[in-house]
Amino acid sequence: GFVDDLALLCNSVEEMNRLLESLSEFCAFAGMELCIPKCEVTGYDFGKGEECRDVDAVVYNGKRLKPLAHEEAFRYLGIRTALTAGTEAEKEYILRTVGERATQLRGHQFLAHQAVQAVRAAVYPTITYSSPLCSWTAHDIAKLEERLAGVNRAAWKFARSHNTAQMVLPPE
Repeated sequence: GFVDDLALLCNSVEEMNRLLESLSEFCAFAGMELCIPKCEVTGYDFGKGEECRDVDAVVYNGKRLKPLAHEEAFRYLGIRTALTAGTEAEKEYILRTVGERATQLRGHQFLAHQAVQAVRAAVYPTITYSSPLCSWTAHDIAKLEERLAGVNRAAWKFARSHNTAQMVLPPE
């Protein structure tokens, strides 16, 4: 079997180690293994407003898990999130990726319909999957719209200084 993106939540290091012990027993029973280098542990006491300092004591089968700061982003179900920073990293990823796709498309050698298909396949899924989970300000949305316009301009090979282009359709 293959399992991805498992989250264990608890109130103490001792409780986490008990959960990991149960997980280890289940994995042994099911013939599964964890990829320890991909496992991370983080902790934050929301009541006190401080990071848990003893996450170094969390172990799985005697192996320490990689500690992660509470504000550091990690991927869960394909979305970049953090315990105390929310989905800010995902929003930054979306904006960066859309901008990169525009740069990659500039000067392409595709026919327009091929470039538009590339945009639909490589850009829009990035936005539609996770952007509804992010908190967007009006300024953020304006940046995203600007980058999407850049991708579409590049796909259609419009000059950067024009917001429209004259088209002549062939006679029927």
